[in-house]
Amino acid sequence: MRIIFPLLLLVFLTVENCPQGRTYTLSGVISEAESGEVLIGAYVAVYKDSLKKGNPLRSITSNKFGFYSLPAMAAGKYYLYSGALGFETFGKHIEMTGEAAGIRLDIHLKKSSILLSEVTVMAEKYEDFANTSGTVELDPEMIQTLPSFGGETDIFRALQLLPGVSNANELSAGIYVRGSSADQTLTLIDGVQVYNPSHLGGFASTFNSDAIQNIKLIKGAFPAQYGGRLSSVLDVTTREGSSEKFIGSLSLSNISSRFTIEGPLAEKSTYILSARMMYLDKLLTLIPQADKFPRYGFYDANGKISYNISETDKLFITGFFSSDQLSEPTASKDIGFDIGWKNSTVNMTWTKIYSSQIFTSTSLVYTYYDFKTAMKDKNPTKKDALDFFTSSLVNDFQLKTDIQFYLNPSNILQMGAEVTYHNFEVLTSDFYNTQLKYSVNPGRSYKALEVSLFAQDEITVFSDLKTNVGMRFYYYNEGKLYGWEPRVSFTYYAFDRLVLRGSFAIANQPIHLSQGMMFISLLMSGFHLLQQLNPPVRCRAHLVLKQQVPIKPFYLLLKDTTKTSKTFMSIKRMPILLIPATTKGNLPQEEARLMVSSCSSIKGLVT
Repeated sequence: MRIIFPLLLLVFLTVENCPQGRTYTLSGVISEAESGEVLIGAYVAVYKDSLKKGNPLRSITSNKFGFYSLPAMAAGKYYLYSGALGFETFGKHIEMTGEAAGIRLDIHLKKSSILLSEVTVMAEKYEDFANTSGTVELDPEMIQTLPSFGGETDIFRALQLLPGVSNANELSAGIYVRGSSADQTLTLIDGVQVYNPSHLGGFASTFNSDAIQNIKLIKGAFPAQYGGRLSSVLDVTTREGSSEKFIGSLSLSNISSRFTIEGPLAEKSTYILSARMMYLDKLLTLIPQADKFPRYGFYDANGKISYNISETDKLFITGFFSSDQLSEPTASKDIGFDIGWKNSTVNMTWTKIYSSQIFTSTSLVYTYYDFKTAMKDKNPTKKDALDFFTSSLVNDFQLKTDIQFYLNPSNILQMGAEVTYHNFEVLTSDFYNTQLKYSVNPGRSYKALEVSLFAQDEITVFSDLKTNVGMRFYYYNEGKLYGWEPRVSFTYYAFDRLVLRGSFAIANQPIHLSQGMMFISLLMSGFHLLQQLNPPVRCRAHLVLKQQVPIKPFYLLLKDTTKTSKTFMSIKRMPILLIPATTKGNLPQEEARLMVSSCSSIKGLVT
């Protein structure tokens, strides 16, 4: 905090003290003329005359809320042009005069549909500074044209076509970026983290493409505004809905259906609601011998309400919900199982334009994730019963804010802070009954407080070199963990056909998804909290949640932090559940349990 406040003071002094001569700041919001939705990445360019000869005097692209700002413009007459892919070019003659230093110009772009008979492409020097190293943005309309299973388009399947992105197998859920695991990708929808963004076996992602406006994947060395993951960031932004009229769509297929409705909610408010449901479990009852197949169904829904409080203030309320349920075939006589998981997020975001050079956003977020597995041995004559029940519940409350300063044409400063309260509730049992499944908080609870601060500066050194320099500070009260994460990236256009991109980052990840055999990790997934961090994951002891057959309690440590002698023995089964070891003293027996499955032998530490 001692560093942040002097930096804020320096920023405001920089904003207030203009250079010699009268200067002005041109800013506003770029939106679609018909629906009123803001446009992300639309360009604004300023020329001296209407012929647009040579490079523009000033240019910039709009941020994820459609806001743009061109500070420190000298007095005079200019020609402003704005546009985006699929929209007509907007042109306006502007005059920088008067006493007001800030000039507000909101731009409304119209969609364009042009039939071309012949196109001649002349290659020129590519000068796109918008993307950092490894950043890819996808158009949701393009994703809907890709082949799909059962008529359901999937964002993750489209991302797997990109270089460096793959899936572990055909049934896996999630994306694997450059050799990482699925849990090392930070998945955000409207700035809210989603722990399990896939349905069973990667059948479809839980994000309905009808409600999505922008998809951005950063495949490594992400900027300082992102944290908590090691590999990559998937940032999904949903649409705001049309402000012009009511629009609805309905899609029916053999195994699933979906609908989307949107329109004006009031004079200054819009809404959009998109939902999807798979009813394969219902249709199986109509098929002969269907009692031999497992029952599976899911639903998901996205909703968003936007309200223009004033010309400078806007409020967003977004929600995301999904649920999956898998159960055994009704004709099963050996093993019965009931597996389900749910995602819920609610986000309230307030954006404010404090001045023509300052833009802020503040969010209050709630995230919920629940995963339960119940297995019942229907043949009690067996020697080794397979009864067990496991539950993993995550509740997160988060408050975050960030502020952007458009200081001058070559300097955009962004700073922010995040505070997250994690609550993990874990339960494992070697027997199952309905009281366990529906009881409230019968297991153990683990709580953690996460605090992070970041600052990053996009600096254009000269016309062919742009850099992003940032620093992120993290703190976890579990283990009193804290540290700094520097982030640096650059883009340099050396020659017409040679672009150099580079980046460096240090990241820490406290929350991990347990992995195992393909079928086990497919159906049984829980999250665990690392208790100690050292690069790159930096753990001494951690909590792993999996579901398998339990045996007698054992201690198992990744590292003997107590420096005491112990007796090692070989266990020919893989540990699935580990309760976190303390850094001092021995563990109480009720704090340790070893769950096992038939995997390769390991060495465990026993009492």
